[in-house]
Amino acid sequence: MKSVLFATLLLPFLAFTGNAQDPTSIPDKPGTWTYAYLNDENTKMYTQQFGMTPEEIALFRQKLDNIVNVLHQVPIMANPNGIDPTVESRPLYPHGFKNHMQNYGYIGEINFRLCPWFNSKGKVYKQTIEPPRVSLYINQIIPLLRSAFNVGGPEDPDIAKAENLVNEICKPDRIRELGPGVTLYDAAIVAGKPGKSLYLHSLIRLNWLN
Repeated sequence: MKSVLFATLLLPFLAFTGNAQDPTSIPDKPGTWTYAYLNDENTKMYTQQFGMTPEEIALFRQKLDNIVNVLHQVPIMANPNGIDPTVESRPLYPHGFKNHMQNYGYIGEINFRLCPWFNSKGKVYKQTIEPPRVSLYINQIIPLLRSAFNVGGPEDPDIAKAENLVNEICKPDRIRELGPGVTLYDAAIVAGKPGKSLYLHSLIRLNWLN
């Protein structure tokens, strides 16, 4: 199931392999998988904003590593052809985190940059600038909201009514179940714990993935 789900996410990004124009893709070129946990200044800033202890950072990093290791077993990633998957993970503290009651726990980000190989008049090169990308977010709810419109202000009944109306309008459309704990919404595929209904605020029942 993991293989089918992740392959489904990747296939639209690999459609370029059939292009016969110059430059032409090299779909049979063996690719190279690389993975790194980003430990730069932004990551340090995010962990400080969360208030994470060194022990919590180490544990969270191990969990991100475990998720990446599982996804690395997907055939497209285990034996890539035509692309070099460049994978990076980190904790992510999004702007306005404390302003949304839907947020809870620590948020993780895993980016898959799918760098394709091309041949242009005998010159072989890899696209590294803005290549196709798939991003996974752990414990991140907000991307499912279809509107960036926020209502807020003084404690006023009319403001409260407007906020409730916006929350109702911005609920994601649930399309169908793809498998145990895996749900297709209009803006994302969400993986949660099978058989467990998660209820957060009045908006969403889920807990994993962009």
